Amino acid sequence: MIGNKIKIGNQMMDLVRFSLSESICQMWRQNIGTELLPLQVTAINDYGVLDGESVFISAPTSSGKTFIGELAAVKNMMNSRKVVFLLPYRALVNEKFESFTERYQEKFKINVIRCSGDYLDQTKEFLKSKYDIAFLTYEMFLALVVNHSNILDKTGLIVIDEAQFIGNNNRGIVVELILTHLRIASQEGFKPQLLLLSATVGDINYFNDWLGITYLCTKERPVPLEFGVVDGTGKFQFKDKNGNVKKKQLFNHYTIRQHGREPGPQDLIVAICKVLMKGNQDVKILVFRNTRRAAEGCAKYLSKELGLDSAAEEVLDQLPALDISSTAQTLKECTRGGTAFHNSNLTREQRSAIEISFRDQDGKIRVLVSTSTLAAGINTPASYVIIVEHAYPWENREYTVGEVQNMAGRAGRLGFQETGTAIMTAGNSIQRRNLFDKYVEAVPDPISSSFREDDLGTWIIKLLSQVMQIDTSELPKLLSNTFGGYLRNRKDHGWCKNISQKISDVLDVLLENELIEQNGEHLKLTLLGSACGQSSFSLPSCLKLLELFSRYSKKRMLTPMELAALIQGIPELDSQYIPLNKKGNSEAKWPQIANSFIDNSMLSLLRLNVRSYHNFYARCKKICIIQEWIDGTPIDSIEANFTTNPYFPLGFGDVRTIADSTRFHLRSAFNILSLYSPFNCPEPDSISNFLKQIELGIPEIALDLLNLPVQMERGEYLALVAKGITTTEHFLSPKRFKVVKKMIRPGLLAKIL
Repeated sequence: MIGNKIKIGNQMMDLVRFSLSESICQMWRQNIGTELLPLQVTAINDYGVLDGESVFISAPTSSGKTFIGELAAVKNMMNSRKVVFLLPYRALVNEKFESFTERYQEKFKINVIRCSGDYLDQTKEFLKSKYDIAFLTYEMFLALVVNHSNILDKTGLIVIDEAQFIGNNNRGIVVELILTHLRIASQEGFKPQLLLLSATVGDINYFNDWLGITYLCTKERPVPLEFGVVDGTGKFQFKDKNGNVKKKQLFNHYTIRQHGREPGPQDLIVAICKVLMKGNQDVKILVFRNTRRAAEGCAKYLSKELGLDSAAEEVLDQLPALDISSTAQTLKECTRGGTAFHNSNLTREQRSAIEISFRDQDGKIRVLVSTSTLAAGINTPASYVIIVEHAYPWENREYTVGEVQNMAGRAGRLGFQETGTAIMTAGNSIQRRNLFDKYVEAVPDPISSSFREDDLGTWIIKLLSQVMQIDTSELPKLLSNTFGGYLRNRKDHGWCKNISQKISDVLDVLLENELIEQNGEHLKLTLLGSACGQSSFSLPSCLKLLELFSRYSKKRMLTPMELAALIQGIPELDSQYIPLNKKGNSEAKWPQIANSFIDNSMLSLLRLNVRSYHNFYARCKKICIIQEWIDGTPIDSIEANFTTNPYFPLGFGDVRTIADSTRFHLRSAFNILSLYSPFNCPEPDSISNFLKQIELGIPEIALDLLNLPVQMERGEYLALVAKGITTTEHFLSPKRFKVVKKMIRPGLLAKIL
């Protein structure tokens, strides 16, 4: 713990003592509150966050840790140092970018940019340090900092939000590689201030020791929490705000009404919501469900059961009315009953409008039903939180303690109530006691590394991409710089020596595939190896991709669509969920349809290593979905065309996920192919255009419209194309203004003109 020389009280205006702009402090006082929260005062007075000290902060949701990053950002920016925020999701990058732009850019002339992997990215500005504050996804920052080491030269502060993601099975390697890179850079003299923000975790497992930073942990919340489990009899077993275990009858079991043919979660959810809202319709209830379909259905029946005022005019009348998915129609129905849902089947603008209404005390959305991803970072506090399930069906795993407690932490609206309440649901008393012991009484999971020795090749090639050249004998030391390697060395001082044989085996594979070149004891990645190391793929996936390229014998340039088709067989995409009817042959048509825009040799490659015919059909089905998406087929038609089982319909979220993941990995595949087989590689401009098409779901003829100063919704682009308006010149033509005016939202049109 390193305290500041300057000590402050809890008044927001005390911050001027750190030479922070009085006008900015006044803005914070007006928009955030007159007083700083206890965690914020502690971070400033005792941990030196405004004096450049690096800190790992672990605290419950709503404890105020996010604003600590904002304070440090403004302080660094006023000292002419660049600030970088790293976030796990594109949605969070966009949300923070828009929030900071509105708060700082116009009035205080603070230049805010973003890089999240889409066509609006300000990557050039980031690389040239033409910014004050930048928001990036983990993946974008790692790709840029590895290739452009000068990024750290002028960076004064790096804030990593949701740092507990380091242990995530899918995203953890990216976070760990970022921190490893920063750790190595610090040994070479580049030491930007680090602020790592995390939800409450259990044992930190020497995490702060590995990074050489201090650790600030609190379990205190501005709004105390009651958290427990209710069963079907209405018995609520919970911990009160003082940590005492209590029981009470939340409702009488005879008030539960069966809504379906058999008892189900709906019966209990309706009963809980009714008792929580009885006599007080100003409360806000957040319900977590584990699938998109369950979230939508739950919001729909609650809108009918609770008798709330309509929120349709407040929320949806301001949104685009073109290219509406079936999910958007369901949302409109829900808002008429004062409820809404929040999942990936909605567009970004729809989700934003819902969040704004739910956050607003006077907003008319009173009940929001969400999938669990809402718990990660988006600001949606509620009076009550209800957690219905406790497992992810598609991942075949139960929620972790940390995930549940992060969801529960959304309960409690600062300034509106004294205590928040989070409720898990159970079918019977036995399950209630089990869930209480497992999630309420338990401490969160310890911080862990995603480092695995059975994937050693991936770690080696990605770490080698961060160095110019290295001696073979230094490879164990390079691995020891990772969090996983650090932990293994602590447990076993002989680990580096013992892993030498495994390293040697990996190097043999890399040499055989010409991914490294060796000169005596010195080794470095080849250009192809660098492309693989900096790619979004694991080493086995890179080798699989190279095998596919080698098997494609035609001496011609691939189209971007063919390259997108080819990578559907790579594990990162092949394991992706897609609704598929595995009974009968209804899905057998997709290879023939795909053959209309990719040739037979490509289909043959997609048959390689399939687990079953349905695995092959799934690959082809995804290709067909992408083709209709970029052709501009209306989203409701895509949903109808590709739903072969009404119990597992294809939704907008599935289309968006397939398009986004293909777009994300396509960049890496293009970079690898351009080095492995240049004569097969598409032109860079064609790939660039295709990436824009797949991001927005628009035909190539509409791409010139992207030169307009704002981004429109897909339906607006498609409506303009249907009227022959395909260029900015057409759009801005006075002769076509009447047509344009009918299709574009007034607020958006005003920004363009």
